[in-house]
Formats: sequence, structure tokens, C-alpha cells
Amino acid sequence: MVWGTASMALKILDTLKSRLLALLLLIALAGLSSGLLVRELIVRDFHSFISGRLEDRSYWVMARLEEEYATNGKWAPSALADDVVLAYMMGLAVRVNDMENHQVIDIQQAVEQMSSKMKKLVFSYAKGHIVSDFSTSTPYPLFHHGKEIGQLDIVYTSAAKEHLFVARSNRLLLFSLLAVGSLTVLLSIILSRRITAPVDRLTKAAEALQGGEASARVPVYGTREFKAMAETFNRMANALDAQETLRKRLLTNAAHELRTPLTVMRLQVEQMADGMVPADTERLTALMGEMDRFRGVLGALDDLSQAEASSMSLKKQPVRFRSFMEPIVERFVLSAQEVAFSLDVADGAMVVADPDSLSQIMFNLIGNAVKAVDGVGQVIVRSELSDSGIAISVEDSGCGIREEDLPFIFERFYSGFPHGMGIGLAIVKELVEAHGGTMTAGNNSDHGAYFRVFLPS
Repeated sequence: MVWGTASMALKILDTLKSRLLALLLLIALAGLSSGLLVRELIVRDFHSFISGRLEDRSYWVMARLEEEYATNGKWAPSALADDVVLAYMMGLAVRVNDMENHQVIDIQQAVEQMSSKMKKLVFSYAKGHIVSDFSTSTPYPLFHHGKEIGQLDIVYTSAAKEHLFVARSNRLLLFSLLAVGSLTVLLSIILSRRITAPVDRLTKAAEALQGGEASARVPVYGTREFKAMAETFNRMANALDAQETLRKRLLTNAAHELRTPLTVMRLQVEQMADGMVPADTERLTALMGEMDRFRGVLGALDDLSQAEASSMSLKKQPVRFRSFMEPIVERFVLSAQEVAFSLDVADGAMVVADPDSLSQIMFNLIGNAVKAVDGVGQVIVRSELSDSGIAISVEDSGCGIREEDLPFIFERFYSGFPHGMGIGLAIVKELVEAHGGTMTAGNNSDHGAYFRVFLPS
């Protein structure tokens, strides 16, 4: 039974909300316990203070009565009446006895000797009841010149007022505890819900994302930690959405590009199998050409998928553009000796980019420019700095770009060259946009074409 109860308690506390609620309630309980402790200390000090004050008043009354005895040389009730009434007004009901233990005067006798106005005041103070029972009194001996002359019996009438004060304070404390306790429980529930609400939203969004709802996102608000958590989740969801889009696009492109060579090869093989056409060298060579095209499409798709994967994990860093470009241009100088290469880049030009991706961008652009020149010609690489970033252009003196091709040159599998796969510029555009940049192309006014890349700083 005990183990089952403990297991149930642990299960209830297994959520963040319940743990926060329990923690807040424990803090509230500790605060209320501290209030009770402080109240107990205050009441104890109050009792000590009252007792000390009454003790001081008792000694004052003793001194007054001993002084009256010394003045009259005996106990004179009429001389003691004022002091006895004054003592009563200070919370002390007194009775004076002589050495034979005969009563000299008490508070009732003293009040009888007062004027009617004074009687009303005393009765109003005593609420109509004058103390007459001294069975619980505290005795104090009275002395004159070191000789005992009688006894003073004192009953502390202010004790009732003290008890009334303590009772009222207890009721007030109980009301405060109930009010504060209820408010604390309510605030604890509200706070625990508010604190865990972002976690609940994140959990629901994650479950929705797992269930195939690609648009699931988390609103970004709350404390700095929850904002960071929501932004991280949204970035992850955006990355997953982008990867899914790229995957679908890649499958679509692959299906489109692979369908044509596969159809041609199947048709030729079926014709050969049916004996409609001879399986001679010419037709087998054509079939091998289609197979080479098939392999080329697969290689292009592989290059495209690698480029897309690279665009998702860029490692940007400051790069000195001239020293970065010099070895790249040198490789083209060795392979295309008829082309004159020019590097118009300032020594201090810097670009913030992923070095591997930037290298792939420049190799593709310069390679396309060399293909466009196709012999003797010129290729120029320029850069222009601005406050917002760097503009990089590759210009050639080749055949230029046909006007009807310009709107489509960055589309996948669209090629302006007879034997091109239409992948290179699509990869370049993918990587440039992954850097937050833009890309344009056009024809020079005299001859040739240009490709311009802008990368933000």
C-alpha cells in the first residue's frame, strides 16, 4: 500500500509542471512557516514586555503605599484610596493587609471613596466589574525602615486584555495564512503553467512535425532561454523542410532526366530483340552513347545532391580573395593556354564565405567562360567592394548568351552548350543563395558574356 502510494506520487511528479508547482508550494510553505515562527517570537516578546512593565508598576505602587505609611505613621485607608484606584487604572487590582493580616483597603473600598465622576470612569474601565477575588493574587511584603509593615496582594487585570490581543492576533494570522496560502497556490499554478507553456508548445510542434505537418512552428516569445529554444526549433524545422523540398526536387529531376535515355535504350534493345533492326556496330555504338548519357545524368545528379548538402552546412570565414583566386586561375592558365586570363582584384579585398563552396563557384564560372571562348580569347575576374559586401564578376570574350536562353540559364538541366548537362550554373546559384547572396548574368555590350555574384559581408 505504501509502495503503491509512493509510486503514484513519483508518477505525478514526473512532469516539469508538477515539479515546478511542488517547488513553488514548498517555497510558500517555508514562507508561511517562517511567518508562524516570527509570530511566536513576537508573542513571547510581547508577554515578556508586559510582565516587565507590570512588575515595574507593582514596585511603583509598593513605593507609593510605603511612602503613605511613612507619612501617616500608620495605615490610613483614606490616604491610600487614590493610589489604589490609580494602580487599578494601570492594570493592578490591589489589596493592602496589615501585619495581623487584616484588610486595610482593597479596590472596591477605594472606589467607594471616589467621587461619582471618578466612579463612572473606573466602572467604565472595568466594564462594570470590579475585582473582588484575590485568591490568585501575588503577595508582596511592605517595609518601613527595614521592618515589615504589611502585605500587598496584586491581581493583574490587564491579563485579560493581553489574552484578547493574542486571540485577535491569532485570528488575524489565521486569516492571513488562509488568504496568502490560497493566493500562493493560485499563483503557483498560474506560474507553473506559464513557465511550462513554451515547453508544451514545443512538444506539440515536434509531435506535429513528426506526424508530417511540415509547417509546424513555435511562436518566438517569452524569456530569453525560451526564445532561443523556439528559434532553434524553427531553424531545425526550416532545415528539414528545405531538405525535404530538395529531396522531392531531386527525385523529380532525376525521374525527368533518366526517363529519356532509358526509353531510348529500351526501344533500341526491343527492336534488336525482335529482329526489326540488326545489332550491328553502329547501333551498339548508339546504344553505348545513350548509356554514357545515362551515366552523365547520374553523375550530374550526384554533383547536385553534394552541392545541396554543402549549402546546408556552410562554414563561413573571412577569405583574402586575391590570394584565394590566384591558384585557381593558375590551374586554368595551364589547361587553357590559348585563353588570356586577367585577375582584377585588389590586394586587400575580403569575402566572407565557405572556402570549399567559393572554390566550387569560381571553378564553375571560369570553366563556363573558357568553354564559351572556345579558343583564343580572354577571361577576366573582377571584384568590387562596398559597405554591404563584395561583387565578383567573371567576363569572357566568347560567343555570349542567346537572348532566349537568358531567363533559363540557372534552371536545372537547362544548358546553352550542345553537350552540357545544365547542372553547373544551378549548383553555383544554389551555393550563392546559401551564402545569402544573389547572382545575375548578361551579355557585354561588345561581345562575350558576364556572370556577377554578390556576397554580403
